[in-house]
Amino acid sequence: MRLLALRARGEEELRRRLVQKGFSRPDAEAALNHLRKAGYIDDKRFAQGLVEGRLKNKNWGRFKIAAELASKGVGRDVAQSALGAVTEEEESVSAEAALEKWLKKNNASAPLQKKMRERAFRHLKSRGFPHDMVVRVMGRPGRDDGLD
Repeated sequence: MRLLALRARGEEELRRRLVQKGFSRPDAEAALNHLRKAGYIDDKRFAQGLVEGRLKNKNWGRFKIAAELASKGVGRDVAQSALGAVTEEEESVSAEAALEKWLKKNNASAPLQKKMRERAFRHLKSRGFPHDMVVRVMGRPGRDDGLD
């Protein structure tokens, strides 16, 4: 229960932690069944919360979020369902925020020199945004640092 009190966790993540703490597989499964029936763990709810949090608080794109869901043991169908709820507009706003934060951190302003444009582009790609979205965000009207 203490593991769940700190933050929400997926079922597979909890299973790994319980086994790591020395619980046998059957005991871990029994505990997970009890927690599932009591409504304390729900992979769908966990995935939706993680997607929303990473998109809005960390300005991550769908690819990086999908990788984190997979690393936490969330099933592909559950992950796709949670990511499917994200609109292109929401992801675009997150990409724009990530770019603005990067520009501020690097004391950069428009128009960016070629080397800085390339660095900004790589940064957004590493945050998990699709190529076409990065190109669009970098080339938004009013921004002279696009990748023409």
